[in-house]
Amino acid sequence: MNMEISVIMSVYNTRPDYLSEAIESILHQTYENFEFLIIDDGTTDKGTLAVLERYRKRDQRIRMLVNQGNAGLTKSLNKGLREAGGKYIARMDSDDIAHCRRLEKQYMYMEQNQDVDIAGCLIRKIGKVQAVMPSYYIDHTQKDYENFRIKMLFYNVGPIHPTVMIRSSFLKGNTIEYDETIKKAQDYALWSDCILAGGKIRNVPEVLLEYRLHDEQITVKDYKAQAECVKYIVRRNLKKLGFEMSDREYEMVGTLYLPEYRADPQCYIEALNKLSLLNRQARKFTIKKFENEIKIRWIHKVVKCIVKNRDFSGMFYCYTYRCFFSEAGILWLKEYALRAACMKYRLQSL
Repeated sequence: MNMEISVIMSVYNTRPDYLSEAIESILHQTYENFEFLIIDDGTTDKGTLAVLERYRKRDQRIRMLVNQGNAGLTKSLNKGLREAGGKYIARMDSDDIAHCRRLEKQYMYMEQNQDVDIAGCLIRKIGKVQAVMPSYYIDHTQKDYENFRIKMLFYNVGPIHPTVMIRSSFLKGNTIEYDETIKKAQDYALWSDCILAGGKIRNVPEVLLEYRLHDEQITVKDYKAQAECVKYIVRRNLKKLGFEMSDREYEMVGTLYLPEYRADPQCYIEALNKLSLLNRQARKFTIKKFENEIKIRWIHKVVKCIVKNRDFSGMFYCYTYRCFFSEAGILWLKEYALRAACMKYRLQSL
């Protein structure tokens, strides 16, 4: 029988108890027609290796792929993609917990929505550090889709990586896989490539994964390296659209989401004005939507710099005031209010 779903999980020295929970959560899915590709990315921890060996012997749906040394997540995931035989690719991380009906519900969603190429889901965050980390998630894919595509130019607002199910035919038909030059934020690069190829991304509007937060996580441990990769991806996305800018301008746009100024705020204003002009000339996006999103991103940066670093320098530019007292300012306030509401709900549920 052909496998409908290939679940791909890369493992490198994951805590044995976390790994056991992750594997168990996949093996106990209500939807059973899947293969489980586990890539051992050069694991050296004896406890982790013992868990992998135990489960390999236990369930014939598990197929172990072993790297010679630690190749890294990007290459490991590509290895899984190339070996996968399923109609759909489901991602899973070795420290998370899938709800028992995750595969069933995502499979049915993809079958019923043939225009969707990637479907994530909502999450509940677990772990010791959840009380000090943001726990909201705004599903931009369900809103105006062009606005979602514009937002994706500046930072990752796509589905959470280990939640996705991807249509294999879309990846193969567009020769898309993970960019192996990118060591962090691999998901952001992949979502961007799919969007640029005309792909459609959605989320099943239901919590189907327990997303574990801990000190060894990439986003916690390698924040600076992650930020550099995001900057590179933003530049790459803009170049693919034909938006040619100077290195300095790419730097400004690529660090727009960070709570710090890497140059005088006026440099950001000049880069954003240049980007607005390029879109007016190329007409890649609706002009009003594109320029509103640029203003929203600038407002968000100014506010983050004030809150995080007490840096008010961005406030002294008239561009900022035009943003605040404009349609973009109202849209930003709505987005901020939604974030605050999500955070309040999360605190009440702890």
